[in-house]
Amino acid sequence: FVQAREKFAKAGMSARQSRVPDRALEARCEQAVGNCWFREGQRQQDSDLKKSVESFVSSIAAYDRALEIDPENQVTIENRKSARLLLKKIMAELAARQKAQQEQQKQQEELARQLAELAERQEQAADQSKAAAATPTPQEKFTEMQENQRAISTDTTTLAEKFQAMTPPPASPGQSQDSPPDSSAAQDILEEMTQAQEAQQQAQPPLDQNAPAQAEPLQKQAAQHLRNALEKMKQQQEQQQQQQQQEGQGEQQQQQQEKSDDGEQKSDDESKEDKQSAQSDESDEPEG
Repeated sequence: FVQAREKFAKAGMSARQSRVPDRALEARCEQAVGNCWFREGQRQQDSDLKKSVESFVSSIAAYDRALEIDPENQVTIENRKSARLLLKKIMAELAARQKAQQEQQKQQEELARQLAELAERQEQAADQSKAAAATPTPQEKFTEMQENQRAISTDTTTLAEKFQAMTPPPASPGQSQDSPPDSSAAQDILEEMTQAQEAQQQAQPPLDQNAPAQAEPLQKQAAQHLRNALEKMKQQQEQQQQQQQQEGQGEQQQQQQEKSDDGEQKSDDESKEDKQSAQSDESDEPEG
């Protein structure tokens, strides 16, 4: 498509710049350029929706240039309408994905808040073990510390399960680039939480045996892994926010282009497009 598009564009320029401009040939070349962009957009629908949008926007622009020269060309009018319909469909899909990403971001922010609280509780538990190892401690206090550590361990497991449920599977070789981002960062977070769980499990027996001096370094280790997981989770969220901002800016520009395209020939083409709307709605292939 790229080579064909370049040849048609070059031919159109030659027709426009010749001593006696061939406007009809220029219009046909612009229509052909639009068709190339159209098929490129179709090809990219399964691999990269953002690039597909860019291709359909370029297709519509080429059809507009053709219609400036030959405004009554029904083939170009129908091709432009098909491109607009597909563009709207893709934009709607992108908007739905963005909404899902925003919802997931809210859930991740709540998980980060819970993880921060969990890390703080684990640090406090380690401080209690350190204090208990330095001073005489009644059995009631030991029992309280033991139950507190079990509760922290249970909450860590629950939080890890919640986060894992939100984590997309690793991307397959043929997966769309518009799918959820690579899960390697999420796997790093889960690994930190798993190591925290292991340290918590190792800390429980010494606590149950009233040996806080042995439990305290393991509790500190668990707290550090939770902090590491929290830091990586924040970094992941920042990257996702930056990506969403970039996508939002690109989509806003594309929407502005689409609105401009919709407004430009509306009064001239509305009745013509309505007459053949049923037929063109059923076909996604450009004519000509």
